[in-house]
Amino acid sequence: MNNKLEAKLLKKYPTLYRQYDEETIYTSPMAEGFCCGGGWFDIIDRLSFKLEPLPVEAAQVKEKFGGLRFYVDILDDSVREEVYKYVNEAEAEAAKTCEICGKPGLLYSGGWLVTRCKYCAKEMGLSKPHIYQEV
Repeated sequence: MNNKLEAKLLKKYPTLYRQYDEETIYTSPMAEGFCCGGGWFDIIDRLSFKLEPLPVEAAQVKEKFGGLRFYVDILDDSVREEVYKYVNEAEAEAAKTCEICGKPGLLYSGGWLVTRCKYCAKEMGLSKPHIYQEV
């Protein structure tokens, strides 16, 4: 995600992203920033809006295996179920949203897994969506 989009999230949700600080570089992966594409900005923004008033801190936000991973430190167990519900919904939405542009996307494999729309996939030289096989 580019610096401009990161700055918007940090300004709007200072409590949620309090671990985003150069001082925490050795103790929190959040200090590395948002390690995903800007196409997921709106998803992360909506999730952040839901989480900001709750006793929770974002510990890491990244792409892994083509999906959004949003890790949190929950400061009060009474909100655990609500927090995980919101996070799971956002991760599910990102799984069908292009990480680059935000348009509807699919999971593609080209030696690595990425979620892309057909246009961004083509730009990367990917032509066929990844197929899951049930065992």
